[in-house]
Amino acid sequence: MEGSYSQAGFYYQNNVAALKIIDCLILKSDIHQIRLENYDKGNHIDDIIVYRENKIEYYQVKWSENEDKVYTLHNLLQSSENDDGKTTKKSLFKQLAEGYISAKKNSENFSIILHTIKKESPQKRPSSGLHFGLTEIRTNFFDLVKVSSLRYDAIAEYQTYKATIELIREECELDEDSFDEFIKNLDFKFKQEPTDQIQNIIRVKLEALGIEGALLDKLLNAAVKWSISGEAITKDLLLKELGILDRFEDKLSHYFKIVNDEHYVRNQSLFVQLEKALSELDRGYIFIEGLPGVGKSTALTKFKESNPDVALAYYCFIPDVRNNFGEFRHQSQYFLKSLCISLEKNFPEVDLPSRYSDKYEEKFNFYLEKISGLKRKVIIIVDGLDHVHRGTAAGDKSLLNSITGDLPENIFFILSSQYDTVLSPSVKLQITSDSRRHIKVNPFTQKEIKEYMENKDITIGEHINLLEQVTRGIPIYLHYLSELLLNTSRSHYEETIKNLPQLTDGEINTYHEYLYQRIENNGFARWILAVLAYRKENTSLQTIREILKLAGEDRNIAEIEDVIKDFKHLLRQVEGRSYTIFHNSFREFIITKTLDLKDTFNKFLAEFYQINPFTDDAYRNYFSHLYEIGDFDKVMENTTLEWLKSAWSHFRAMEETEDNLNISIKSAIQKGSISEFIRIVFLKAQFDRIKWNLDNSDVNFTILLLDAGQTANSLRTIWDGDFLSCSKEFFYYYLGKYYNKIGSILPRNILKQGLSKSLIKQNVETLTSEYKAEAILYNDIDGLFKEIDDIKWLDADSNNRSYKKRKIRKRKIQRSMRELRLK
Repeated sequence: MEGSYSQAGFYYQNNVAALKIIDCLILKSDIHQIRLENYDKGNHIDDIIVYRENKIEYYQVKWSENEDKVYTLHNLLQSSENDDGKTTKKSLFKQLAEGYISAKKNSENFSIILHTIKKESPQKRPSSGLHFGLTEIRTNFFDLVKVSSLRYDAIAEYQTYKATIELIREECELDEDSFDEFIKNLDFKFKQEPTDQIQNIIRVKLEALGIEGALLDKLLNAAVKWSISGEAITKDLLLKELGILDRFEDKLSHYFKIVNDEHYVRNQSLFVQLEKALSELDRGYIFIEGLPGVGKSTALTKFKESNPDVALAYYCFIPDVRNNFGEFRHQSQYFLKSLCISLEKNFPEVDLPSRYSDKYEEKFNFYLEKISGLKRKVIIIVDGLDHVHRGTAAGDKSLLNSITGDLPENIFFILSSQYDTVLSPSVKLQITSDSRRHIKVNPFTQKEIKEYMENKDITIGEHINLLEQVTRGIPIYLHYLSELLLNTSRSHYEETIKNLPQLTDGEINTYHEYLYQRIENNGFARWILAVLAYRKENTSLQTIREILKLAGEDRNIAEIEDVIKDFKHLLRQVEGRSYTIFHNSFREFIITKTLDLKDTFNKFLAEFYQINPFTDDAYRNYFSHLYEIGDFDKVMENTTLEWLKSAWSHFRAMEETEDNLNISIKSAIQKGSISEFIRIVFLKAQFDRIKWNLDNSDVNFTILLLDAGQTANSLRTIWDGDFLSCSKEFFYYYLGKYYNKIGSILPRNILKQGLSKSLIKQNVETLTSEYKAEAILYNDIDGLFKEIDDIKWLDADSNNRSYKKRKIRKRKIQRSMRELRLK
């Protein structure tokens, strides 16, 4: 595609267009879209039309190789004809008048601009009836008309210039009223910067925005392409074309599942200390230290939910996420990118420097300095640093290397870990210098233990002292024990609690070890726990059976279920069909106890994936699993054109396929195979071209698959089993489409997360779509209408694209909701 426009930068008009297009990226830019016209479908554009918030600008761009050339009035009125008297080239005034007619159709507020490198000439041409030059007509007549409330032919100067003015009007083919409006909106920009200077201006703007100067050629090529296609150029289209849209896409999820709200107990001591530190300190690091299972992640998640100053809670480990991106989650590049994106979302009104850069460390430091000057508190939570410290994959790329040095005023980092070895020397020095910065998470008090049990409908009564003695107030142990007591009669509470071990130094592994001793010599049970610990997916009993069968343990479902029952209180059951380990401390414990099974298990898991290549978990994890165990040859062997076609025929997401291709390229590098590297890179180039064409088409594959009856595949494009990959706006749109097509609402777990997401834009359209979608879910429609009526819209300036205070008309939304329900 780009080869067709390799000379785009030589044309003056293309550079002017690129300069205008770049303005789409400026913060608070009022440009909605830009359209380019290219009448001959050639190598340069002709006209530029800029659609602003309240105005349209129509540019006629004219270039001359000789900067000393001039425009006379005669030049602007001159047209060309062939031997048959047919016009082959319209005059500039005629072209400008046509631009006026086009702009007027689309807006009442517009301007028509002649943009040229040429100079303006005062030269007259009496032989053609032009007794006045362009300079005199512009300054002594046009400029007066522009500021006058009178029509052009009613001002005193008209009689002096009448003959010339009427010649211009006749050439424009406009009536008197239209010509008057034309003059009032006409602007001449002579002697504009030449091509090299415009390119320098573009480079300066690109640098200020954080965009590489090397992308200028790509921008110029795109301008020509868009002028031929007639496509509306928007900010998103521009970012996509430059290949930098993904700089604003955070692949990492920051959604941490916690206990149900009805079971949650606030750790009062932690919150008091944390709020005291944040109120008394003016910046810096606060370190939260605590035993595994003591509730650090849950407490910090709840703190984030109740504190608007928290810009991001970054979790170094998220359990039970199919696409956890564990390898990337610990790396500095992904960590810093997530931080930058979160600050951009939290401060959309702030002109953050280098916003479009991919140098995330530099950009993040710029952001912090800028935001610090706002004189408002900004908090960033980084939870679970011990997971990074124990991991070895990140190495020099570890995010721990990015948490160092001093922070600007008003900026706080709350760090959590099981131990302080994770801290850099500079951060550790800051933590130890002030006791307020080091908070140790205490176990639950007896009062909090009682509250937790009551929240789970367990009346512990006289056994509270025994319960506290055994559990030491460690929340994860209380969870396990409460799950046991829920299936125990109250008369056996004391016996059940007494039979459990007391935690040594509050370590939950005391209990894990107690349970493990029961099955230590049971190879079958060890295999089941190993499958649950090593797998990256929620695992059904049937899947466990199939994997164990490959390992030579051919057992029936009932036998597997018997083992699961003994550990059920340590597991989370998903939709009644599959299981996953509830807390990571038990997962890590089992992994350390089954290291002798690891290599064998990895081999059989790879074989299981190979047998079922296009199941959700296999397609997502097969290549990454092979890469993890070092079977690079197998990865490359499976990466073929047939595999790529099969992925498409099985409706696999483009992002998943792209991730697998990248793993294949990394495998070729690991093996040092140039031939395989070239083969796979060419395969990826084919895929990238297909993906580019699809991304730039008008086809919405999520809706296409839904309409075609491919419900599961449609859902897969927005839901990976744990997280929604779409915006809340699209989720609401999809909810209505799904309801109309299927006749029922989406599954509960998808609904729960979709409704918890935040709207990207808070305006009438998005909020109305929210209520339309929620109408499908509400039982109390009258209550919903009352809630809509109570909305008060906030004042904001036009650049924030908000709306004046007003109430939504109940009747209009009621009609929309009724239509949704009827359908």
